[in-house]
Amino acid sequence: MNDLWQYNIATGNWTWVSGSSGVNAPGTYSTLGVAGSAEVPGTRGEGVSWVDASGNLWQFGGVGFDSAGVFDLLNDLWRYAR
Repeated sequence: MNDLWQYNIATGNWTWVSGSSGVNAPGTYSTLGVAGSAEVPGTRGEGVSWVDASGNLWQFGGVGFDSAGVFDLLNDLWRYAR
């Protein structure tokens, strides 16, 4: 799945942030280098993610579904800005 959740340490609760509730969701892409609220990474596994000093979540690559719904190796970089 490609759902993103945020954990609140103070309350012990998880909050849904973004993504699909279905399985094998394809990615939604637009113009390269232009951020927008409609873009969502597709379902994937085995990618790499990290949080930078500003609290942004970054995700790179993995295996999963591209915008055409094809399961393949992915070579894309996503940022979820805080």
